[in-house]
Order: sequence, then structure tokens, then C-alpha cells
Amino acid sequence: MACRPSVRHGLLVFLLAMTACSAAPDGEPTPGGEKITRPKPKPTTTTDKKTAGSDTTQEPAPTGVAQGKNGLGFLAIEGDRLARLELWLDAGPGRDPQTKPGLALLAARSLRHAPTEGGSTVGDRLAAIGGSLKLQPEGRYMRFTASAPPEHVVELATVLLRLVARGAPGAGVVAEQRRRMLAEMTARRDQRLRQNELERLLGEAPNSARSQELLLGQIGSTDVRLFLGLHYRANHALLAIALPGRSAETVDRVVAVFDEWPKGRALAPLRSRVPVSPLLFAEAPEKGGSVTAIVRSPATDRTGDVAGEAAWQRLTRPGGRLAERLQRAGLADIVPRIEEVPTLRERVRTISIAVADDKLEAAVTAIQQSFADLATQDPDTNELREIQDTLMFRWDLRMDDPAQRLTTLARAALSGYPISIENSLAARIDKLEPDDLTDAARTSLVPAVLVRGPLRAKPLKASDLPALTGDVEPVREQATIQPLRLSDGERAELAATTFARTFEQLGSKAVLAKVGTFGWTARGTYIGAVGFTDKWKVRLPNGPATRARRILGTVIESKQDGKDGAIVETLGGQQRKLDGGEADLFALESILHPTVLLARHLAGTTKLSLVAFMNQHSRRLLVFECKLRDRKVQLFVDENTGLPRRIVYLEWRWRAPPRSVELELQDYRFAGALRQPHWIRRLLDGEYHGTLTLSYPK
Repeated sequence: MACRPSVRHGLLVFLLAMTACSAAPDGEPTPGGEKITRPKPKPTTTTDKKTAGSDTTQEPAPTGVAQGKNGLGFLAIEGDRLARLELWLDAGPGRDPQTKPGLALLAARSLRHAPTEGGSTVGDRLAAIGGSLKLQPEGRYMRFTASAPPEHVVELATVLLRLVARGAPGAGVVAEQRRRMLAEMTARRDQRLRQNELERLLGEAPNSARSQELLLGQIGSTDVRLFLGLHYRANHALLAIALPGRSAETVDRVVAVFDEWPKGRALAPLRSRVPVSPLLFAEAPEKGGSVTAIVRSPATDRTGDVAGEAAWQRLTRPGGRLAERLQRAGLADIVPRIEEVPTLRERVRTISIAVADDKLEAAVTAIQQSFADLATQDPDTNELREIQDTLMFRWDLRMDDPAQRLTTLARAALSGYPISIENSLAARIDKLEPDDLTDAARTSLVPAVLVRGPLRAKPLKASDLPALTGDVEPVREQATIQPLRLSDGERAELAATTFARTFEQLGSKAVLAKVGTFGWTARGTYIGAVGFTDKWKVRLPNGPATRARRILGTVIESKQDGKDGAIVETLGGQQRKLDGGEADLFALESILHPTVLLARHLAGTTKLSLVAFMNQHSRRLLVFECKLRDRKVQLFVDENTGLPRRIVYLEWRWRAPPRSVELELQDYRFAGALRQPHWIRRLLDGEYHGTLTLSYPK
């Protein structure tokens, strides 16, 4: 029977949770117990540790872990009444290729649900021995956790090996799991948007949340097979074993099951951490805003950063430095949300507060000053003792769980930490001095502050959230736009045939050519809250154009001169001439209607060139491009019906980088002699931002 571990075992938990590459989202684990290692081969040692500032974020080789002939690492501890096996594979979401987000999880889920030889499932085989299996992605790792009565531990190991070492699942299984993943992503869209934002800040997510869905939809069984063949190999895995009793013989039998698992070639190192700006801004369409402080886990060579954990407690505990600063700023009624969040490759700590627009600046200052206090003011003796007692008591409560202990020891090994560190933690907490917390705050608790809110609330010193490096114009189409492999003659013939069908659908080329002044009214909301109405009049085919915008009871008229093309804006009797990006944006928006674009093409003013195609919802869309004032516009036309279905362009913004805008054209009905769209779904950088209702003069 296992003896009760001392308090120092429990204290290992917070260090490993804080410093491991990524921890499980289902609570902090608790280590403890006595390690059992197989007599041969001898444990390896760490000789080359990497820090956060090195060329890669590849963790050091496992420390205190034995290795088999095929490179499989393993460790064992004494458990409780159940036998537990955890198999950690270097095949988690952190290993997803940039253009195939979700591949790692799709591969693991497909394996889990694929039928085995004879038609039975993994679940059937586990049920026969009273076992269970869970799948958990953790940063760069994928964790399979299996349990069963101890007399069936060898059978349990066999089921686990057959699961990860068998051939790739069939296309049908992959398609079903892909469908389920897409449905889950849609259901958790708001949560994914915030997670995507955090991963963008850390330089981990190159694609928007919507683009990730589209990219996942393109992953097939061949991609899964190649991923499994590369990553699901013995030398890329760690097996952690928890058994009742202290039977080294049983450990040998379990490990021997995996001896037939082949080795694989070395994996490429992960990319290094990206430096993060101290103050960043992300535009939010809704009312209000939020401020989030993000603190990265310490580098892997800071195991045992007791002072760093104590400094964090000093910041976030009730009545701590954060609470004091919020109270001074008049924000005492706001309750911060404090979390540990796993990302693709890290685990970060966040402090978030939601405030009104006019309180954003005060909230930013309060959070920044609370961290500054930690780095400049030593705690007094009473405060330090309270923090020490909290750490001791808090982790002692969680120390006696063999399952969590096993997970923590595995994380320690994967991160290159000597497991023996647990023996010194209690003494190190007792020896903390006030200046230890101050020094730790300067090195371990350096936050990046992310402000979300309307553009008018952007702090002057804030940098914009990093751009989506993996997405191309337009953001949403990266996964699906494909080049047309046609000769010039074939391309011209396809374009002519398509446009003939387009003009026929819209009301005929002759009718369109006779339109003099074309007008339409668009009604929608600005930033999701303020209603507006735009009334457009455009002289076809070449302009000029006029727009009357009514918003908040005010009318702003923008008018283009028919001779020199100058654009003058009138508001309350005052006039000003638009220039630069504002003028370019008005000229661009004046042609962003299919009738205007096609009239200009018909007259030869703006040539729409066929450049590519994409498949969407079982239909093929042809992609035509044109330019206005060096700004590209894409028109997507349904090849079968000829109807324009989408317009995509880059929108200029003041004091901010341009963003991709998609206008999805829907509800075509006749308005007079021409068929026109009556609904437009608007997407910004791939995310839905409202619907415009269009009407036309009778």
C-alpha cells in the first residue's frame, strides 16, 4: 500500500503546471509516490537544454526516464486500485502544418473511432477487460490515457499499442470525424475566436478562425496517413505507468508489449517563441471592451521558480496588488477573470476584465501599474508569510491523487526536469525572502496587455494585433482558390461563356447597356450596433458617384465630380475634399455592386479577368479580378447559373492596417428589368459582421 506523500509532492504541481510546455485543461495535477524504473536499459540524462530564447522550442531529452531499444521512453510509479497507462506522443496540435490546422486531432480521433481487425472497435475491446480510454491534446503532445483492473494491464497495453501502431483509418472514418470536428468548431465559435486571437498574439496561429474551418475541410485520409506515419513512432513517445504494488516484473511485461513498435525518423524542431509587444490592440465590433494581461510560462530552465509563483499569488489573491490598483482607478466593482489557458504550443496565464469604452484607458493603467508594483515593492513580513502558507496548504490538498500524479511526472519528464526536484520544494518555499518575489516579478511576470474595443478607444502606444501571416487576400479563400490550368484561348472562351450566362440571368446585355444612372439603398448596422442607411447613385458606366449616408440622425453626402474625379464630403454645411486612402475607398465602394462592375466590364472601363476557380457547397465559382486605383477587386461567379455570388476586396482604414472584406450576394430578385441581390452578408477578415438589406428605386 502506498504511503501518504509529504507536502512537498503536492508543491511540485504548481511548478510543473506553470513551466510545462502545456498542461491539461481539466485541472492541476498532483505528483507523488515512488518511481519504479525498469532495470535495463539505464535511464538517460539531459545534456542539452534549450531555453525560450534559443533557436527552437524543442524541449530537452527526458530526464530520469528509461528507454527501450526502439527509443520509447517510460517511467512507472505506484498507483492505486486501477492500472493506468498514459502514452504521450509528439503529435499534438503544436505539430499541425500551417496549412492544415486540426490535422493532429483529426488523426487521433480517426484512430480512436476506426474499427479494428474483425470489425470490433477499441471500445469493444476495452469493455471486455473493464477498461476505458481518453484522448487529450496538450500543445505539441497528444495524450492517450487508458485504465483497467491491474490483472488486465498487459491486455490494456496491447489495445493501446494496436491503436497507435496500426495502419491509417479509412476515408469514411476520417470524413465522419472531420464532420464532427467542424460541427464542434461552429458550436464553440465565440470561444474559438478569443483563442485564435490569443494564439495570433503569441505568433502561433497564422490563419483566422474561419480559415481554419475551411482548411480543416480540405484535409483528407492521405494527409492523415502521412501524419500518422511520421509522428506515431516509438521514439516520439513516452509511456507513463501507474500500478498497484511495486512489481518491476509487471512493468517489464507492459513495456515489452511495445517493443515491436518501430522507430521513426527525427522530427523537425518547433519554431522559436515570438517576442510579444507589451501593449496590443484588437478592434472589437461590439459595444464595450476588455483588457487582458497575458503572462507566459517561464522558460524550461526555470523549474522550481517558487518565487515566481509566490509573486503571482501576491498579484492575484484577494486584496492583492491587482485589487488595490483597480480600487484606486475606480474599478473596484469589476471582478477580474484569472485563467490558465493552453494554446497550440504554450500554456499562459491571463487576467481579463470587461469594461465600458471610456474605462479602457483606466483599466490598462491599473493592470500595468499592478505588475510594476510587484517589480518595485518588496512584500512585508506578514504578506510573505500569508503567501507561503497559502502555497503550502493549497497544493497539499491536491497531492494524493495517483492519476494526477502520473500525469504530472510525465509532463516533468517530457520537459526535461529531474523528477527529484519535488524533494526540495517545501524547503525552498520556507526560505523565500521579500526581494526574491520582487526579482522574480521582473523576470517571470512580464505581461503583454491586449486591449479589445472600438477603434476610437485604441491606446496611442498600442501596436495592432499581429497580422494573419498564413492567410492571403482574400483571407477566407486561401484553402479553396485554385489556379485554372487552361490555355489563353480556353480561358477566354470560358470567361465569354460564363458572362453570356450572367447577362442572361440578370436581364440581358442590352438592358444593362441602356441603364443610365443606377441607384440602390443599403441598410445595416455599423460595428454591430449603430444603424445606418447608404443611398447610392452611380452614372454608368464610368461615374460619377454620389452617396448620402444617414447615421445617428445626421446625413453625410459624398459626391464625385464628373470632370476631375475629385470627391467632396458635405456635413452640416461644411465641405472637405477627400484625398489619399479615403478617396480611394469611396471610389472603390462605388463600384462594389455586381451591376456596376458588369456595366464597367461591358463598356471596357474595368476589365474583369478570369484568374482562378473555387469549389463551394458542391458548386464551382469562377474568380474574376479587376483593379481600381491599384486596388484589387475579386468577383466570384457561379459557373452553372452565371449569378455573381461574392465580391472581395481590401478595405482602407485610418490609423489601422487594411482588412479583407467579403460581400456575399444573396436573394436575387427582379427590380425593374434587372435581377439584383437583395441581401449581402458582410465578413471582415473571414468573420461574420452583419447583413445589409438592399432595395432599388421603382
